[in-house]
Amino acid sequence: EQNPVAAHDAISELLRCLERIGEAKRGPLAYWELDGYTSGLLLPQLPRFPAYAYSFCCWLYLDGGVGEANRQPRLFSFLNSHGCGVEARILKQCHVAVRVFYGTYGRYHQEVIFENYRLPQRRWVLVV
Repeated sequence: EQNPVAAHDAISELLRCLERIGEAKRGPLAYWELDGYTSGLLLPQLPRFPAYAYSFCCWLYLDGGVGEANRQPRLFSFLNSHGCGVEARILKQCHVAVRVFYGTYGRYHQEVIFENYRLPQRRWVLVV
C-alpha cells in the first residue's frame, strides 16, 4: 500500500524539477536551427490523415525578432500533394495561428488564431 504523504512529496519534487528545467538558461547539447521559411524536417507523406486524432510536439526556442516581420515562419506544416492538411504559423507578437486546408487542392481553409497566448522568446518551451 502506498503512503499518500510520500506520493505527494514525490509529485511535488517532480514538479519542482520540471520547473527548474523550464527556467534553465542552457539549451540542449544538439539541435536543429530552422528558420521556418526555407528549412524544415521532411517526413514521408502519410497515406491519409488520421480521422480521429494526430498530435505533434517539439521543444522550441525563439530568438528575438521572431514574428516582427511580414513573413510568418511555420511551426509545422503537414500538407499532402494536393495542398490539403494543417499548418501552424507564428504571427506578429508571437501569436500562433493554426490553419486547416481542405477541398480540391487545399482551396478552402479555416484558421484559428490564439490571441490570448504568445510564445515566449529566448526561452525553451514544450509545444504540444
